[in-house]
Amino acid sequence: MVTSDANLKTVAGYLGDASYADGQKLVAALATVKPVVYQLNDSIAEKGADKARFHVGYLAQDIEAAITKAGLDPARFGMWTKTALFTVTENKDGTLKQTATVDTSGNQQYIQMLRYEEIFPAVLAGVSSSLSALTDRVAALEAKSAGSAA
Repeated sequence: MVTSDANLKTVAGYLGDASYADGQKLVAALATVKPVVYQLNDSIAEKGADKARFHVGYLAQDIEAAITKAGLDPARFGMWTKTALFTVTENKDGTLKQTATVDTSGNQQYIQMLRYEEIFPAVLAGVSSSLSALTDRVAALEAKSAGSAA
């Protein structure tokens, strides 16, 4: 369950706050990830590349790599998930059998997914911090310029 009610949360820190180092690392990590324009492979197979719609977003593997590179564990953040894939078949007696989906080498296959509602606050914190820093720099330059003109 995702909720916004403060009574149901224990705040670990504030993004961009110097006292919450992991928050700073997360914001910096996400700033390195470039959004992509993509088409879904299933849609291309069904409709053809010329008719499949384009989407805009992030690749889960890029988010995972950026968070990992920052020295954080992506599995500790709800914005990124990795789930094992399984195939469910029905047995002759009507019971269901779940079998791991594996590649040609027998390795378990996974799907990665993102929760954009959790990514956006971190990205916005980075944009807000950058904008604040730029505003401060402009103000300092304007003050310096005004002082030189006097």
